[in-house]
Amino acid sequence: MAKIKGADGDDSLVGVEDEPNAIYGRDGADTLVGGEWSDTLYGGTGDDRLLSGGYVSNKLLGGAGADTLIADVGDLYGSDILRGGADADLLIGGRADTLEGGSGDDVIECFESENHASGGSGDDLVSVSEPFVGFFDGGTGFDTFEAGGDLIAEISNFELLRATSAVTATADGIEGFDRIELAGEAAGSLLDLTILTSGASSGVLDLSDELGELSVRLHVSLFGEVITVGAGDDVVESYAGYHTMFGGAGDDALRVRSGSVTMHGGMGDDGLTSSDGDDLLDGGEGNDRLSGDDGMDTLLGGDGDDFIASWKSFVVEVDAGAGDDAVRLNVYADVGTGEVEGGDGFDTLIAKGELAKFTLSGLERLETLSRVRATVEQFASFEEIAGASEDRRAVLALEGAGSLDLTGKTDGLGVSVAGSGGDDQIFAGSGDDILRGRNGDDLLNGGAGADRLILDAGRDTLDGGSGDDVFDCAGDARAVVIGGDGVDTLRVEGSLSRLKVQGVEVLDVVRGPFSASADQFESFDAIIASKGVPDGPLRLTLTGAGELDLSRQLDGRAVSLTGSQGDDALATSGGADAVRGGKGDDAIDGSAGDDTLSGDGGADTLTGGEGGDAFLFSAALSNRSFDVVADFESGSDVIRLDAKVFDGLGRGPLAEGAFKDLAQGAFDADDRILFDRAAGALFFDADGAGAANAVLFAELRGAPALSWEDFLIV
Repeated sequence: MAKIKGADGDDSLVGVEDEPNAIYGRDGADTLVGGEWSDTLYGGTGDDRLLSGGYVSNKLLGGAGADTLIADVGDLYGSDILRGGADADLLIGGRADTLEGGSGDDVIECFESENHASGGSGDDLVSVSEPFVGFFDGGTGFDTFEAGGDLIAEISNFELLRATSAVTATADGIEGFDRIELAGEAAGSLLDLTILTSGASSGVLDLSDELGELSVRLHVSLFGEVITVGAGDDVVESYAGYHTMFGGAGDDALRVRSGSVTMHGGMGDDGLTSSDGDDLLDGGEGNDRLSGDDGMDTLLGGDGDDFIASWKSFVVEVDAGAGDDAVRLNVYADVGTGEVEGGDGFDTLIAKGELAKFTLSGLERLETLSRVRATVEQFASFEEIAGASEDRRAVLALEGAGSLDLTGKTDGLGVSVAGSGGDDQIFAGSGDDILRGRNGDDLLNGGAGADRLILDAGRDTLDGGSGDDVFDCAGDARAVVIGGDGVDTLRVEGSLSRLKVQGVEVLDVVRGPFSASADQFESFDAIIASKGVPDGPLRLTLTGAGELDLSRQLDGRAVSLTGSQGDDALATSGGADAVRGGKGDDAIDGSAGDDTLSGDGGADTLTGGEGGDAFLFSAALSNRSFDVVADFESGSDVIRLDAKVFDGLGRGPLAEGAFKDLAQGAFDADDRILFDRAAGALFFDADGAGAANAVLFAELRGAPALSWEDFLIV
């Protein structure tokens, strides 16, 4: 072994290459550099600098003074020993080294793994790059452990953890520090901290003192732990549940993925989120957000304007506390039950589903996300009812029959209400409402606004109130329909036979056909078919003999109108109408338009009006009656003859030889249609000059000119 000794001054000593060295700096600020073997470097007194040089084990002994001891960082084979001595030393280790600071405020830096470091006495700093293997002891004094990553080595007697990056540690390991802070550029941001399931644990993880006002993102996988964070804006995430969590003074976020949990947000605007267990969430002071899920949950808002949500409300107890709170309930089927207390302030319930099994109190406003079923008493307890967004109306359904008065509770969009199936009374407010009684004998009152009232089974009374209302009525339903002020529409299929209607301006027959009495038809200002063929004719039938004038109601739209079996007077508008009188002696006026008029049976009077009209004769001929055509114009109007009644004429235009104007001489065997112009009489002679008598079937008034070209056999 080579022994190299310095003098009393500031020496620079370098060991030999081919054997171990013992290098003594003695007095002065010396620089000692080892060789390639196992060297021992003695700094002596003074502020010395010692550097190991080989790949094997070395000893660097600083002695008195503020020394710097540097082991070879790339040393993969040796385990060096570095001892600082009496003053504030700097020790830099490599791999698997032992570093002892001694007395004084030392700095120990470990750049690789498997090191043993002890600060000794004094306020020391131990900085570790790979802290997952090794032994680290701060010693006496206020000591700082600076590291990041997995802190699973044996670490003891450190007061401060200065985290350089995200930290993973055991519960007892992290609680071994008095305080935690972020180092360097990370200072002021969020510490990412994961607590492992391994390692001893007292069941209480209280980091309130360690964290202080440092904000942390804490990941916990332990079961049954009581977890407390500091005064920062913290995030606590648990994957296992069965915890009790305390959030502290900041704006905290507490979350659990599974299992039951108790959460206390503390002060600040906190967010508490549970999962599938039986949970207690207490927001505390501040404007908090509480989110429960499956299970039997208790949600306490505390002071502040809180948002409290139960996403799958099976069994839930909610006390929103003081402040203007919002409570959301999602209730599926009818299994949800519990209590919701709004507390002081103006509180809002945001809900969907079945609320009948809930006890509701202290809630001023209801907002519906979709249909909400509740009792009359529950709905009546709210001051305001609306949809959950500005473009949606509230959707309500009654659980149990009763009288529900929503006057003054709803906004301009109104409300949609479905009855219970019993005998309900529903009074809507001033919005555009939708009311449906369902089964039972119901009273529906739309109030002000453009309302839609739907008639189902039962004997109902529908009162639209003021506004332009729509009544949807099944064809076989019985009801009294009252339009009220405004332009109201009755939408009904089939007939009005079971309806008593008053004050309704528009009849919507949907598709048709449709039947009503003359008084019923004429009680409306307009008749339409909202789902029929666009611009196609309305198909209407008169029930009971009467006088029916539809010129005002149709406003020029075409109609296919059939009279009753009695004596009718029928008048249409300016469309291309098809009017059939039915049995009885009818008077038919087609008005303007290209109309088709058929008297059917009886002695009828047909007036085509303006336009090219067709007069159809299809009833069996009789010597007892004939029809009168009041305004036939040759060349524009046409007489249509049913080929089954006027046998032998074929189909299509009448043959020229089959027509005979009696003023032009005797008729022959080919003449079938005979016209007496002076009398305006039209006859059908089935066999021409044969034995059968000609039958009068029409009288054309006004002595019009007539020729074979005015006839069409159909």
